[in-house]
Amino acid sequence: MVRKYPRKGSVRRVIEEHLTAKDSVDFFKERGIIICARKKKDIAKIGGDYYLNQNDYSDFKNLMDAEQNYKKSGRITFSNNLKLNLEEALIGLNNKVIDQEDKTKITVLKNSEGNLKFLISYDEYKPSLIDLLDRTSRQIEVSINSHNDNCSLDFNMQSSHDYKKVREVLSFISKNEDEVKFNFQEISLSKLPIIQRIELFEVFFRNIQEPWELVEINKLKVKRDSKETRVSEDQLDGINSALLDGYNLRANKFVKETLEKGFYFSMASMRLDKKNSKEFIDLVIDFKARPEMCEVKISNSGVYVPPENGEDLKEVKSVMHSSDQDMLLMEYKNILSDIYTTLQNTPITTDVEVASAAEDSSEYKTND
Repeated sequence: MVRKYPRKGSVRRVIEEHLTAKDSVDFFKERGIIICARKKKDIAKIGGDYYLNQNDYSDFKNLMDAEQNYKKSGRITFSNNLKLNLEEALIGLNNKVIDQEDKTKITVLKNSEGNLKFLISYDEYKPSLIDLLDRTSRQIEVSINSHNDNCSLDFNMQSSHDYKKVREVLSFISKNEDEVKFNFQEISLSKLPIIQRIELFEVFFRNIQEPWELVEINKLKVKRDSKETRVSEDQLDGINSALLDGYNLRANKFVKETLEKGFYFSMASMRLDKKNSKEFIDLVIDFKARPEMCEVKISNSGVYVPPENGEDLKEVKSVMHSSDQDMLLMEYKNILSDIYTTLQNTPITTDVEVASAAEDSSEYKTND
């Protein structure tokens, strides 16, 4: 939401510094304003002269290449047969403040398909540069989704504090329901043997489905206990080669050494290209420790621009539409959840069985 009407100078600066020329021209074109210009400075000069409404400026703000416009998503699951119990508990708490200290409030709504969802609103306090504390009003939208094996609570986050707040609300609901044990669950690496923590990532790498394809792993972190290290470029090259050539990742020398030393993968950033298109995204799976959570996010998006005068292929950043981000993140969380559930139900007892499981994992396919 844009609370203050922006000045012309602010609009022009956003167009020049934070938007692509194409995104700016398309934005005004959708509103019946045709701008015949190619340079950002010229587009900004024309676009800044128009007066738009609050919704238009909110859409304009969402196009900016800024961290808050890339979605970070979390998920918590519970049993399918307790969905009605949770909905009844939420309805009973509708419009009630459950924590007076930070004004935590639950509001129950229905989405366009008639399914229940709920909003968690609260005040966050942070140390301030000027005042002692800054207060920010925050809101988290949580959707309730049914799957084959369970139900999931899916939500986007601006910070790790949002995740903690969702867990606090679920803990409050559990304590107030004496006859029902919801047993909320999260995807947690600590619940898997070390070899399966690496396998979780490898199987995911091999299950990126059309129209998207994995072309490169940009970043990879390994972890043991509280020690986390970023993988070097040379080591990443070997892992990328093994993956793209279809080899078992655990045959890679670096991965073998990682397992032998008790390390495991904790974060991966992947470049995905859209087939028959110029679009790309950087998808990140990150298992954080404080608080312990699995964060799935899109950290970057844009299009490839054909080279000119023998130059290399250029990348032009363009923030993916909010609804498209939501759809992709839901798809990848579903894939990750399916893999996690399968691994939890796969016993690993001997080296022979480990080798067999590694071979099978390269052919593993998730449920649609």
